[in-house]
Amino acid sequence: MTDRKKRFTLIELLITVAIIAILAGLLLPALNAARSKAQAVNCVNNQKQIMTAQYSYAGDYNDIMAVNAPYKMGARDVSEPWMTLLTREKSNTGTLSKGGGYISWNSLKCPANSNLKKNDQMWFSVYGFWRYNGINDRIRQTGNIFGSAVDGDPPDINSVFLYPGRAKSPSQTFVLADTVTLKGGFAGKSVWIFSPREWLENGNITGIHSGRLNAGFIDGHIQALTPFQARMTNTKSKYWIIWDSLSRGPNLY
Repeated sequence: MTDRKKRFTLIELLITVAIIAILAGLLLPALNAARSKAQAVNCVNNQKQIMTAQYSYAGDYNDIMAVNAPYKMGARDVSEPWMTLLTREKSNTGTLSKGGGYISWNSLKCPANSNLKKNDQMWFSVYGFWRYNGINDRIRQTGNIFGSAVDGDPPDINSVFLYPGRAKSPSQTFVLADTVTLKGGFAGKSVWIFSPREWLENGNITGIHSGRLNAGFIDGHIQALTPFQARMTNTKSKYWIIWDSLSRGPNLY
């Protein structure tokens, strides 16, 4: 008499599949939460590197942080944005040497934004830095931290520098943040500048990390902020984009 190999019955197979599905349902939220937390931590590290790079830049250039630097291209006035000034990569004018910058380009992107691709335009692939955008950005609480290489008052927005030493409360004034644009084919990507009181490139700060944004302050520290907390800083952000729906949130004032 030969022994028959024991086989699973259909009911046993269905029970096994059901148990696996239940376990997966329990584990996936925990895995997603762990991944989101890791992305937020990596984002904080990126922003720390950016603020360190800004202070290194300031040490080399008369105590100013990079925002926009003006250049002449023939009869046209153009500018290099903060990210090319810090990395020496993807020069807007062709005047910057390649390599040898203060930070690598890969550190300028938030790892939580899955909409970013390798060949995105540089303007819509990096964190946002506060750029002075006219009289509405002249905030007395900050200590008038913006200046320009071009004479005039207010400063020329195409030639904007930030003077960290002028800040009245550097630990309460953030100048770097997670951003997103709603602009046409770039919607969902980050945007290289933000203004607390204006829509630049149809974008602004956003709570990409479970409703919070990471922000770099003038004193160099990085902090996760809710919309209310962003409003209560010296930056006094007026606008916020809801990340989950990519829609303009209510004014924070």
